[in-house]
Amino acid sequence: MSINKKINLEIGFINTTSQYKNYNILWFPLGVYVINSCSINNTESGITASLQLKDKMCLLNGECGGVLPASTVFDNYETVDENGEWIISRPPMYQIIQELVNHFGGEQLGKIIIADLDTRVKQVMKWTGSSPLYFLQKADQYYMTIDNQDYVNHLSQGFINIDGSPFEYG
Repeated sequence: MSINKKINLEIGFINTTSQYKNYNILWFPLGVYVINSCSINNTESGITASLQLKDKMCLLNGECGGVLPASTVFDNYETVDENGEWIISRPPMYQIIQELVNHFGGEQLGKIIIADLDTRVKQVMKWTGSSPLYFLQKADQYYMTIDNQDYVNHLSQGFINIDGSPFEYG
């Protein structure tokens, strides 16, 4: 057996359903793993094989000798807009993980399941000012102010508070 070779691990259940009558055992994939270490013992009573497996992502993080092929930036990319201007875009973590697993892990997009991340970018911010910060929105317009009168004027123009506004220190 060779170290760092990928294997597909599946579990089989005896088919007790009325469906798929052609199959005595129904097989379900459990993932792709890499053989990290193995040992084989041959005795009079039989042969015993023992494998230590790691999830295939170990091929990307250097655990099993795998590395990214070149200097790679995942958190931004440059594009050109309709005016010919260069724009730096920041993809969400969902997209970064999906592209990493697809391009460098060789997994098909349809098989990549990311269930616990939002598909939009969120950035944690902390307000350190001494006055409340008002964050307002009207359609696709956003406005921030610390002036109370300015805040009242924008409310009268159809702006609304968003995201827990006003923000206090912290």
